[in-house]
Amino acid sequence: WLFVQQAFRPAAAGLNPAIIVVARPRAAFGDALRALLPSLLVAGVVAAGFALIVAGLLSRTITRPLRELVAGARRFARGEYRTRVPVAGPSEVAELGGAFNEMAGEIERARDSEQAFLADISHELRTPLTSIQGFAQAIADGEAAGEAAPPAAKIIQRESRRLIRMVEGLLEVAKLQAGGPELARERVEVTALVSGAVAALEVQAHEAGVTLDVTTDGLPAVRGDPDKLAQLFTNLIDNAVKHSPRGASVAVRGAREDGQAVVRVRDAGSGLPGGAQTRLFRRFYRGENAQRDGAGLGLAIAQAIAVAHGGAITARNVDEGGAEFTVRLPSA
Repeated sequence: WLFVQQAFRPAAAGLNPAIIVVARPRAAFGDALRALLPSLLVAGVVAAGFALIVAGLLSRTITRPLRELVAGARRFARGEYRTRVPVAGPSEVAELGGAFNEMAGEIERARDSEQAFLADISHELRTPLTSIQGFAQAIADGEAAGEAAPPAAKIIQRESRRLIRMVEGLLEVAKLQAGGPELARERVEVTALVSGAVAALEVQAHEAGVTLDVTTDGLPAVRGDPDKLAQLFTNLIDNAVKHSPRGASVAVRGAREDGQAVVRVRDAGSGLPGGAQTRLFRRFYRGENAQRDGAGLGLAIAQAIAVAHGGAITARNVDEGGAEFTVRLPSA
């Protein structure tokens, strides 16, 4: 027999505490257990099977995207830069896959830009180097002797200067885009910078038969490097002069807009070709009517200077003809 006892305290006053004893034969428990055992075994097997199925599904849901991510990372490391992985699985795993794809896209774009830059610079360096080599060889072989020697030397000198300008421009863009060296942060009057740039280009504009129409009243001051900012405006106005026909006028306008110093430079040229707005500020980009001796770095340098000062340059065609470049810089 099995005995279970429990103390009992009557609720009514005056009654003594008592003990309740329950007795049951041991065989009754054995019979109940034997009756329930098949059901318990079946339930256990079903639960175990269900657990295995759920575990398998969860494992595939979690581990399969992770395995694909690992495989994709290994392919990417081997140089397959167009590799992308499926964005699937739980939110954390899907977020990891999305982050991998974003990283892969940025690296691919950077490599494409690097390859395009190497192709551009190889092309740009080849032309002056070929001229220098050819005329130097002519002088060395005696073919450019006597009266022919000075013109050959002048061509070598001109192409050498072109190479120097190109290298200096590339270094300038690289330094600005890398964020160093630290730019000066002085209070600068933009009106004075524009006036200085116009004065520096007056002789060139006069020789090209182009007049400069300047109105910069109301321009606010900015904080920045005066030398770099002067170079920015000089490059833009110089570009406008070069792309304007003889007898035309280049308009330079300055004003305060939305707390910014805004300078617009409008030329009277043929305007921007279709799609050029996205390529104008790339290194070595030159339009169809650009001068041959230009390095194609002036606008790239100007944009890099503007960005380094928290601003930007945009370009558009105007209805009257020509192109307009707009510089926006935060006021001091």
